[in-house]
Amino acid sequence: MSNKVDTVGLYTGRFRGYMETSTGRKVNPFNVKEEDIDIRDIAHALSLLCRYGGHCKSFYSVAEHSIRASMIMEEVYQMATLMHDAAEAYLGDIVRPIKYQLPVFQEIEDKISQVIRTKFNIKWDSEIAKVIKEADNIIGATEGRDLMYHVEDWGNLPDPLPDIILPVSSPEAEIAFLWTFDILYKEEKDG
Repeated sequence: MSNKVDTVGLYTGRFRGYMETSTGRKVNPFNVKEEDIDIRDIAHALSLLCRYGGHCKSFYSVAEHSIRASMIMEEVYQMATLMHDAAEAYLGDIVRPIKYQLPVFQEIEDKISQVIRTKFNIKWDSEIAKVIKEADNIIGATEGRDLMYHVEDWGNLPDPLPDIILPVSSPEAEIAFLWTFDILYKEEKDG
C-alpha cells in the first residue's frame, strides 16, 4: 500500500485523516470546526507540550508560557493572550527557525486559531496581535534567561521580568490553564 500524500495533505492508504484528542474527539487538522474544539483538549495538550522543542533546561509547557504571558497583560488582552498558542494543541509546537520556513504550516495554524477565537468569542485584530507579540517577547526573554543557555543570540529582546521562572509540572499547568481560562471566560461574558 502506498503512503503518498494526496493533494490536500492527508495520507492515503492505511493512514487515517484525523487525530484523536484527549477527550476522544476525531479532529481533521486540515478542517477543524468549532464543534471539534474543547478547552479541556487544549489545556491538556498544551500542558504536555514542552517549549523550545523540548530543549530547555527543564520541562516547561506551552500552557505555563501562555498563562505567564496573559498575566502580564492588561485585562482586555488577557484572554486572547492566554489562547495565543492554542492551535498548537492540534498541531504541536514547532521551533521558530523551522516554523517561519513553513508557510503552509502557518496558514493551517492561522485557520485553526481563527476557529478557536470564534468558538470562544475572542476579539482579534492586528493591534491585539502586536500587543500579544510584545508580551510573548517579554516572556520569551524571561524564559531564555531562566531556561535556556544562549539567549544573547536571540536578537533584540526586551528586558526579562524580574521574577525567576520555576516551571510547574504538566498536571499543575493543565489545572492552572483551565482555572485561568474559566476566570477570564466568565469575565469576558460578564463584561
